Amino acid sequence: MKLGQSKIAARLIPDIPPKQLGGSLIFLAIETLSDNGDLEGALETVKQFIRREYNPTEYNPTIIEQAVRLSRQLNRVKELEDVIRSLGKFRMLRRMRVFINI
Repeated sequence: MKLGQSKIAARLIPDIPPKQLGGSLIFLAIETLSDNGDLEGALETVKQFIRREYNPTEYNPTIIEQAVRLSRQLNRVKELEDVIRSLGKFRMLRRMRVFINI
């Protein structure tokens, strides 16, 4: 995202369907929702992204870190674990176990 465009993007994100968020927009969407106090919306958005297109070889683990942080704040860690397990991408589960200490 170009410098100086993040404020504009943050205003537009609520109008973008979660299914269309990807790349750097997903990080901005989660951050914007969290900053606006919509932790539920942020967690749902990150869960949708993980289900839809998260690939541990393409994305850095920051998205998982954000998801873990949100799930802890909302006391919904088990729900996030279930989302990740349902993917069949078990190699990233090991990473998540370190973050949530299971």
